[in-house]
Amino acid sequence: MFDHFFKNPIVFRDLKSDKLLGFLDSFSDDLQAAGFAREHSRNQLRRAGHFCIWSEVVGLNWTNFDERTVERFGEHLVGCSCPGPRRGSSPMVVTSVQGFLKHLRSVGYLPKPLTVDGQERISPLLADFLAWMREHRGIAESTLKIYKRNLIDLLQRIGEDPATFTAKELRQACSERLEQRGGARKFLSSTRMFLRYLASGGKCPKGLDYALPTLTMPSPQKLPKYLSPAEIEVLIASCDKETEMGIRDRAILLLLARLGLRAGEVADLRLSDVSWAEASLRVRGKARRESLLPLPQEVGDAALSYLECARPQVASDHIFLTCVAPFRPFASGISLSLVVRRAFGRAGIDAPSKGAHILRHSLATELLRQGAPLHGIAAVLRHRSIKTTMVYTSVDVELLKSVVQPWPGVSQ
Repeated sequence: MFDHFFKNPIVFRDLKSDKLLGFLDSFSDDLQAAGFAREHSRNQLRRAGHFCIWSEVVGLNWTNFDERTVERFGEHLVGCSCPGPRRGSSPMVVTSVQGFLKHLRSVGYLPKPLTVDGQERISPLLADFLAWMREHRGIAESTLKIYKRNLIDLLQRIGEDPATFTAKELRQACSERLEQRGGARKFLSSTRMFLRYLASGGKCPKGLDYALPTLTMPSPQKLPKYLSPAEIEVLIASCDKETEMGIRDRAILLLLARLGLRAGEVADLRLSDVSWAEASLRVRGKARRESLLPLPQEVGDAALSYLECARPQVASDHIFLTCVAPFRPFASGISLSLVVRRAFGRAGIDAPSKGAHILRHSLATELLRQGAPLHGIAAVLRHRSIKTTMVYTSVDVELLKSVVQPWPGVSQ
């Protein structure tokens, strides 16, 4: 496969190991299959070849390979005098080497690293809890990562034996954690759920979740943020239907605006979720609850146009993929929300919020103004509680002004 990228791969002439040459060759296969541009793949292979040559010079023992090895290679780059062409700064070279090492792990030449996100570094107790939450509560993987990160922090503070947990230690650990900025609410909810799970199995005393401090949350009385129907149409029209990215972005915006889907739900859509014959769409919402929604003609046409004309031909069952190699599904709803943010920039709309969720709010607002009942809006948005939908009853400020009563004793 080297012939596809190099007429004469002299960059590897000083590499003595046929085995490493073979791995570089298979690495080039991966790069081509991923759809990388030719020059990008050439640079990746040059840097990986540089690492292989260095490994032979220093006599690297691959059986004892660890992340410190990559650090040593980074230090070597500062005063490197290795033969052969080299391109890019040290961070760029190290990043390319990480991609090559990932390939070596995928073919079994290197063991997979032990990381905090792997089951090897977390306690069996925490692993059992996460598995239970995944299987019985249907918690999404993105949420489980938050639980995992918070609970690793908690167990480092109070120990891993739940039988020794005390209310005083838990309150102190939570108070220390809450002094740090960001994530306080999620830390408390993760801890509370973990304690309830442990207590249900008799692994810790009951009622410890009541010992946790409470947060005073701001009153949810702010008016919901939304766009007018005219602004929605301008946003959708900002997509260039002559480009692959524009075709994809238009289909995404229509799903968000016409069906009120969450960004994560759009990112998780699979090819099998669409029934063209029945004009329906299966959506996996929070807690993996599935719903069958009607697929409007406009939305279906946009999705079909993307699938037929703009979607990269790769082995993935996700509907929407990135437009830059390697072509892969959106990592999360946050990544997909960047599509909406770019659309706001193109359309020149100064919105109160520029994330994907404002389109969901805008749909609910417009349905309410058209006279749709709350239970109908709740069904469209798939709210579990009508209380969640009731926030939209305050969207029509002008109507509220006309019915508001003056405060007793205050002259108007």
